[in-house]
Amino acid sequence: MPLKPDCEPDAEDVVRALRRMSVETGSLVCLGCGHEHNCSIHGCAIIRQAADLIERLNDFQHSQCAKLLAENGQLRAVITENDPNFFKRKCRLCGCDWNHPCNDHDFWVEDDLCSACASKQTEAAQ
Repeated sequence: MPLKPDCEPDAEDVVRALRRMSVETGSLVCLGCGHEHNCSIHGCAIIRQAADLIERLNDFQHSQCAKLLAENGQLRAVITENDPNFFKRKCRLCGCDWNHPCNDHDFWVEDDLCSACASKQTEAAQ
């Protein structure tokens, strides 16, 4: 199946197209890249490497991101087990929560008070 010019192809389409092109070494598709000595009956070495790389990058199931996502789920489960309301907390002053903090280094000072608002209260009291 050829790539469609009017829409963005997915990685599998690109890999299939590259694999088809790779066996045309010596034809007009051949780029004369200087790596011709590594080409074989399996086709252009550069195109084969590009297809292999795209397949590896597109393999989410075995990626570092998938491992981190699974680890994140395990950590969230442990935190929720120890404090069932941890991810449901909202700051009583600004309304921020775990998923929408005031800033990147925000933390909970009390069950319903974030560190950003706590420091603002301290500054206002002085």
